[in-house]
Amino acid sequence: MHWYRWALVALLGIATLGHAEELDKRALRDRYDELKQHYEGLKRRGFDLRVTDAQVQAIEQARQHNDLRGLAAALSELDATFQTLEQPKPTQSDAGAPSAAIQSPVATSPLSTSPVKAQRAVIRTLASNATFRQLLAYKGNPRRIDASGAAGRNIDEFSDVAAQRDAGWVLALALVEANPELFEKAARAAEFAFGKQDPSGYFHNGQGASPRTAINADTFFLQAYGQMLWILKEDNSQPAYTARLEALLPKVRQAMAWLRQNTDEMLRQDGHTANRLVFDALAFQLNGKLLDDPSLVVIGNGFLRDVVAAQRGDGVFVEKGGHDSSYQAVTLMNLQIAWSYSDDARLRQQLFDAVRLGMAWLKPRILTSGEVSAEGNTRTGLGQESFFGKVKEINYGEVAYCLYYWSVIADDAEAGRLADSVMAFALKHG
Repeated sequence: MHWYRWALVALLGIATLGHAEELDKRALRDRYDELKQHYEGLKRRGFDLRVTDAQVQAIEQARQHNDLRGLAAALSELDATFQTLEQPKPTQSDAGAPSAAIQSPVATSPLSTSPVKAQRAVIRTLASNATFRQLLAYKGNPRRIDASGAAGRNIDEFSDVAAQRDAGWVLALALVEANPELFEKAARAAEFAFGKQDPSGYFHNGQGASPRTAINADTFFLQAYGQMLWILKEDNSQPAYTARLEALLPKVRQAMAWLRQNTDEMLRQDGHTANRLVFDALAFQLNGKLLDDPSLVVIGNGFLRDVVAAQRGDGVFVEKGGHDSSYQAVTLMNLQIAWSYSDDARLRQQLFDAVRLGMAWLKPRILTSGEVSAEGNTRTGLGQESFFGKVKEINYGEVAYCLYYWSVIADDAEAGRLADSVMAFALKHG
């Protein structure tokens, strides 16, 4: 039985379970949506899913008999099969030897077993570190947001909504400095962005691109908005600014409805760049939780599982066919943020393990001077790509932030020292 046939049968079946409790039916719908995303992700990665045919038939039989418990059991059985299919096989490193990192015991952290909303806690923990504060000032320069709320390349003339994500760095700096002017700038930047939204949900752009072509700009900004509002809610010290961002949630709902309709385009554009898939995931995960819409979180979790499943045995998250130290750090940074907000225990462990493995690859590429090696990079540091007329270099801010974040959640002192050295190099060499 093909998946699309089961999709129709299962949805009709769940909808016609007339005597089931509404809460149970909603839970089954959410469970179905999650497994559908998981199934489609496995299919994209080339798994042979014929082994699930009997379980799909069991789901149909449970529907025909209005058997709610049987339907739940069949869905759970299918999930167990997915877990079996995804059991890691012996992996060879680039050198041909089994990866030691994979065979080593799973790392643990003070936060790895609890659903702590960690991002504000991480910022608070690091606030006394002078070099971390320099990082926030380096990335969150308030001059990048003007009085209207326009950020970066949008100041002279509106370009795209992605540029407004600089507000996230300004907000983090506002928190550690307790600076009302910075809070105001961050809030205005978010409001400015939604002023560029079309009633259909997407954001206009000044580059002449169609809404679907420019979809990355939308996800980049929306994930930043989600982070900003969650941090304010966690901090609970700025109710006025929290309220201003919460007032934008109806517009966020429209934006997420449009993104939901275009996940095929997101996968088409981003399937070869791991870091973009995690940005996509965060947009769905963070805003799905803010909107109390589990179906959006399910989509975000599907993107995260795709990224984790595609990670190479040596820890690399592939960018256009190879490794890239700068984008590796961006992916690691965002996977840690996704881990911080995930309520799925199994996915949290998968994310934590993936970051641990990815960090083991990244750390040796940081030289004693603090410089990040670009050797062999596919996208940055060697003149390979440009963005708005500028050659892409190593993103030292993101490299440092991903290391600082890991130093807290994994209690990894080495990561903190490396982050300090990366920032010292970046500040020295401008």
